[in-house]
Amino acid sequence: MLPAATTEGGRPEPSVAAAVTLLRRLKVSRPGTPLLVLLPRNLVGLIYVAIGIFVAASKDYFDNLDTVKRVLSALLAVVLWPLLLLGIDLHIK
Repeated sequence: MLPAATTEGGRPEPSVAAAVTLLRRLKVSRPGTPLLVLLPRNLVGLIYVAIGIFVAASKDYFDNLDTVKRVLSALLAVVLWPLLLLGIDLHIK
């Protein structure tokens, strides 16, 4: 049996198997995988909704939410916020 490789401090070097196990646990298929893959899907969704709330608020979709139409318009604006950036009006009339 071959001796285990050690570092200068005498500690064993991490094995390739340990590195592969760690990469599988992080669900990284190969080196160079974008960081977005490492983020949980819930976090990405939360960031998307947060940006939507910010954009909708900046376009005044949360002003006077006194009718169902205005509440639905605000919800549409939060979900479809990229359309707001393109200048599309999502107010339900």
